[in-house]
Amino acid sequence: MKTKLLSFILILATSMGTIYASDTEVDGIWYDFDSSTQTASVTYRGNGPDSYNNEYYGSIIIPSHVSYNGVPYCVTTIGQDAFYYCSSLISVEIPNTVTGIGYNAFYYCTSLTSIEIPNSVAEIGGYAFSGCSNLVSVTIPNSITNIECGVFYDCSNLTSIEIPNSVTKIDDYAFRGCARLVSVTIPNSVKDIDSGVFYDCKNLTSVTLPDSATFVGGELFYGCRSLTSITLPDGIKGIWGKTFYGCSSLTSVTMPNSITSIGEKAFYGCSNLTSITIPDGVATINNEVFSGCSSLTSVTMPNSITSIGEKAFYGCSNLTSITIPRDIMNIGKFAFYGCTNLISVVWNVRNSIDFTNSSVPFSTARTKITSFILGNEVEHVPAYICSEMPNLTSIEIPNSVTSIGAYAFNKCTGISSVSLGKRITSVEDYAFAGITNRKINTLKLPTVQTIGSHAFDGWSYLEEIDFGQNLESIGTYAFKGCTRVAKMTCLADITPEVGSGGLTDINSQAELYVLKNSMSRYKLDNNWNRFQLKEIGATEIDIELQDVVVVPGDDIVIFTWPTNSSASSYTLTINKDGETFCTLVFNAGGQLIGIAFAPGRNSAHHAPGAIKVSGGLQFTVTGLDIATRYTYSLKVKNAVSQVIKEYNGSFGTTGAEEGIEDVHINSDQPVKVLHEGQIYILRGDKIYTLQGQEVK
Repeated sequence: MKTKLLSFILILATSMGTIYASDTEVDGIWYDFDSSTQTASVTYRGNGPDSYNNEYYGSIIIPSHVSYNGVPYCVTTIGQDAFYYCSSLISVEIPNTVTGIGYNAFYYCTSLTSIEIPNSVAEIGGYAFSGCSNLVSVTIPNSITNIECGVFYDCSNLTSIEIPNSVTKIDDYAFRGCARLVSVTIPNSVKDIDSGVFYDCKNLTSVTLPDSATFVGGELFYGCRSLTSITLPDGIKGIWGKTFYGCSSLTSVTMPNSITSIGEKAFYGCSNLTSITIPDGVATINNEVFSGCSSLTSVTMPNSITSIGEKAFYGCSNLTSITIPRDIMNIGKFAFYGCTNLISVVWNVRNSIDFTNSSVPFSTARTKITSFILGNEVEHVPAYICSEMPNLTSIEIPNSVTSIGAYAFNKCTGISSVSLGKRITSVEDYAFAGITNRKINTLKLPTVQTIGSHAFDGWSYLEEIDFGQNLESIGTYAFKGCTRVAKMTCLADITPEVGSGGLTDINSQAELYVLKNSMSRYKLDNNWNRFQLKEIGATEIDIELQDVVVVPGDDIVIFTWPTNSSASSYTLTINKDGETFCTLVFNAGGQLIGIAFAPGRNSAHHAPGAIKVSGGLQFTVTGLDIATRYTYSLKVKNAVSQVIKEYNGSFGTTGAEEGIEDVHINSDQPVKVLHEGQIYILRGDKIYTLQGQEVK
């Protein structure tokens, strides 16, 4: 707080003989004088701004020049806090000698109705007119290049504002709380529009954003409940947090492809927004971005999306369908909580993500969903993804899928048909438990290696099981309640391990067909020898092979493909990172007649040809990189080298890191590790066997 005297205080500066006079009254206006420049700045009077007792009132005319001590001074500045809280000030006339208006200069001059700012003013300080609640209109002069922070904050009766072409930047909260502002046009000179510029402008219906803008800050239109539509400029890179928070009348938003990010709660509470198309470059939908958008019926998400945050679509009660993009790596808790009319989900996710019982993204929508479609690039069906969707009518699992997560389809009691793909190697705990439809009588698991605990618990109408040739283990009570099974086929050479109760509910009179050369092993295994053992020959094996079956390992991949009576050759090409890793050419009989590997790769240990299997050919490619993504093409050619059939797809090798102690887990994603000759799965801070048993 400054102390003032009835007469002026003269402050003498010793250097160069310059005289400064501070807090000096001339004709009822207080000034600071600078004799070195012969300029004067209007300052506050009374006991200073902190006293809330500034004594300017009525109408003030600021002269262009004022004499002090016989010396003329040019008035160039209205200083900081000059008219701070002058609630009785009605009008101020500013001369064209003034070049700057200071910070808080007219702060809460609540009786000020209008002000004319001359073109000489080049700078208006932050919050200069903040709280001038009766100010109706302002014309900003062409000399201004930057509208400072909070300049017109809480000018609640401001109905119009003209922004000149000289302005290049509008700072934070410049027009915040201008509740009667209806329409604003921002000129093309403006490049930066900072946070909260129109925060809580409740009657704002129209804003024209310039094409020149490359940045708009968060909370830009926070609480603009009358805004109905907006088109964002092409140069905008991102939408920051809470940009359209509470814009309850907003029905349309056009976003350019330049946008790469959408911040938290960006469209929170936009209850009249009906559709949204997210640009191709966006990687993350942050937490609660569309939460409360209760009228939203359509959302288009590009494949660039890798993460959907917590409560991203929370309460979108009119959303009926959603397609989840292929490269998603994370979906936060309650992402679609409250989407009570969601009936269709297309799941295209290629990454192996999982959920827990409390973090299922579709949560409250599960009871309404009737259609859950897996895309043809999906490799893993996540844990709990469809758990307790009683209205699902069928499950179709494409050939790309290699694993079914725990509880994936648990208690989907409305299921009447299950079609499992031809590459599934792992069915985790309770994956299909509780499906009790009388129409499901046959189960084929041609490539499955591990079956988790209670995986098919409750399949009481199941009559026949084909375990294929790769089965290694069956978990505890995997087939609990499957009392009607009368026939099983297991072509595994080594008898699979069976956990407690894994097969005990299957009647001992059920027939079990095994390969002749494996019969002795099954007779010695108490888990299997209680069934009626039957031999089966190679010619009796019924393998349905209409497409390429790809089974990857750590550094190998097994291809099995159908033969073609018109084929003269089969060319298998494997690519990595867009470049050819190897090309293999087989004749009609499966003999390897051509081989070419990338430089530095050793192909000498490959077999001389593919082996014949029922209905097709099978070949194992070795020497692959672990934990790597590949694409492949298998072309079937006739005698004149015409391509008569082509198969294309992709696969990923698994791979294991050596040594549990050396593995650092940075997420909840499972990691496979090799330790003392045994493979384990690390998930979070816990270690599991391949059968899903926790290692204490």
